[in-house]
Amino acid sequence: MKRVIRAFVWILILACLASAAGAERLDDSVLYTFYDNGAFFGDSITRSLAVRVADLRQKDETFLNKTSFYATGSITLFEGSRPVISGDGVSHCFNYRGTEATMYYITTVTGAKKVFILLGMNDPIGIKIEKGLEWVEEIMYWMRRDQRTRDVEVYFLSVTPVGTAWCIERNRPDYQTDLDEYNARLEEKCMEIGAGFIPISEPLKGEDNHLNVAYSSDAKVHLHPHGLDGWRGCLRDYAQKQYDLGLWDPFEPEETPTPEPTEEPGKDEQPAAAETAGIKP
Repeated sequence: MKRVIRAFVWILILACLASAAGAERLDDSVLYTFYDNGAFFGDSITRSLAVRVADLRQKDETFLNKTSFYATGSITLFEGSRPVISGDGVSHCFNYRGTEATMYYITTVTGAKKVFILLGMNDPIGIKIEKGLEWVEEIMYWMRRDQRTRDVEVYFLSVTPVGTAWCIERNRPDYQTDLDEYNARLEEKCMEIGAGFIPISEPLKGEDNHLNVAYSSDAKVHLHPHGLDGWRGCLRDYAQKQYDLGLWDPFEPEETPTPEPTEEPGKDEQPAAAETAGIKP
């Protein structure tokens, strides 16, 4: 049944591509507005992108200036998917204005219209593929359960490649193959649950199918500016694809984003922790 659905979806995509063959290439400044009112959630790899974006804003203050980044070093997909803060002092979580918080809470209080998630490197997801896909489903479950985040567009990014040095260090010579399988399964899962999938892995690879060391700051997993610019290119191309398919129109009047509250919600305003996201008291 899944194969039939996938085949049907690809027929629709090809039909849209054919009709959009003459669509114009949008200016980069327009393409990046696809990420306006969006929030990126990730680990230290996403943090590197946030730093790069901050650097580029020194030259162009409008560059992704309506996009926020929430990144915590070493956080796993499992930890990121949780609807509550463990409070054990060991587990990782996101941070909002100096307070430990879940991605669901941050999405709610910031009024983000889109969330972009890149997690899995620290699980490590290549040896936990089935579990990883369950955590992806859990993220969508909690996003859709709360009426305040029900209409938020959710996008998952493919997990970036690892270098051969990483594989040798951990005695997992075939780990990149495992990651490739996870990313392929993640794309299928996104199609199944109604999430977007943004492929960023392939352009970052070298001829050996591992992370191109010319793009890496440690020859293992982290990216230096050239690699981060390649990532930005993937984001730009994804936005162009959405425009070509008629799924996004940057020229439509912009909706006014929900203003951030000036203070934390009171006790009566916060839903039960067991039902949705919260913050650490």
